[in-house]
Amino acid sequence: MNVLLLLKIPGIRRMLFIFDSVLWFGYKIKIKFRKFKWENKRYTIGVTTFLDRYDLYFKKLLKKLVWLFPDNEIIVAINGHYKTAEQQIYLREISRYCAQFNNVKTVSFLQPQGLSKLWNQIILNSSNTSSIIINDDIRVLPLFRKEIQHSGILSKKFCLMKGSFSHFLISKEVIKKVGWFDERFLEIGGEDDDFHVRAEMTGVRQDRIPIYSIKNYGHKLKINSYGKRVDDQQKFYSNYNSEFLYKKWRIENAAFKNSFYIIKSQGNYWKLREGMETPDFYNLKSLKL
Repeated sequence: MNVLLLLKIPGIRRMLFIFDSVLWFGYKIKIKFRKFKWENKRYTIGVTTFLDRYDLYFKKLLKKLVWLFPDNEIIVAINGHYKTAEQQIYLREISRYCAQFNNVKTVSFLQPQGLSKLWNQIILNSSNTSSIIINDDIRVLPLFRKEIQHSGILSKKFCLMKGSFSHFLISKEVIKKVGWFDERFLEIGGEDDDFHVRAEMTGVRQDRIPIYSIKNYGHKLKINSYGKRVDDQQKFYSNYNSEFLYKKWRIENAAFKNSFYIIKSQGNYWKLREGMETPDFYNLKSLKL
């Protein structure tokens, strides 16, 4: 039976993640004696990360990504942190760590930025038309690249891997049509809903293809990188971003004049408020496909 089909069986998938260290040991031995030939190399892998996940998740993840994608460009967007002194040390350490890999580039910030800006920076700095953007707190099986190659996701322009923006593929063609991720969302949350709604309104299709060889750790912090208690924020949204979402959009459960129907949990009918159009942060006309 095809091993990718086995991944779809929950019980087998759980066992593979339990014994992933054994799988990776075998994969490392295999790549020493066999050179893999991949059909499609023309996409970038983008990773967003920050100080609190460096030792716990990021270093292990990047090493595995380099093993899996030695011929692909990998861009690491390193967010800032409210602990400036610690951030300066961290930036030196992570820069040295990433520099040991020939195919890894970094974009870094001293002060905390919104997730929108990190995503935009990955897209801007990508040498390829499409980018697969992932979080740093994930577990990856050695089958990840093979699954990507055979899943059909590389033929898409805009596609979620796990039903959310934690892991997604996006092309520069989509950015040109929809616009940039809105950097006025200065923290985390809401930027994905905003982009999804704008894509729907522009007629851009958002596909969904399940990728089973990645799994979230679901790392939770007490204090986020913006210096705010997570328990005081609105679930996955920062309070600031949640407020900005409703400042930008009128969102209601019932239809109203000139509203646009969107299937979203915050409300099904959306309308952009006057004067809240998304700015062209980096000159879309100059974005090369």
